[in-house]
Amino acid sequence: MFDALLWRPITRRIGLFESLMIGIATAIGATCLRLLLTSALQDEAAFTPDFLGLFLAAYLGGWLSGLISMALAGLITFYAFLGPAPTLVRPLPDVLSLLLFWLVAGLILLSIVLLRSALSRLAAREQALLLAQRQEKLLTSEMGHRVKNLLTVVQGLIDQSLRASTNLN
Repeated sequence: MFDALLWRPITRRIGLFESLMIGIATAIGATCLRLLLTSALQDEAAFTPDFLGLFLAAYLGGWLSGLISMALAGLITFYAFLGPAPTLVRPLPDVLSLLLFWLVAGLILLSIVLLRSALSRLAAREQALLLAQRQEKLLTSEMGHRVKNLLTVVQGLIDQSLRASTNLN
């Protein structure tokens, strides 16, 4: 059952609308988590929940969902949670924090996309292996049936030869 939960998101194709919704939902979820942890997280760890949202978005929806989550959650955190007061122009350390988040998040996104690709290929190989095993079982069964038929024919010929023969020596 656990395998099915892991494989299903990988092998299923995600449409554009679904990708958008997954990316937006995970960004909002990360923001809600950040709000719950406001007292525990300092400015240095402001983007921490966004990584969780990015991972979920990229795993469930692919690269587009991950990219949307990364951009949206990063901007929300940048403007709502960093610095003393939310203004349009931000201090340089905040801008550098956002750029660093996007750099690391981009590397994580790339890793997850490569992981999804590898898992997808693995799932396809597993399906091909299962099909080959079923075909092998069918061929083995058919071969056994034919061997039994051949042995029956040989036994019939031997029985007929023995009945027709008058001299057993």
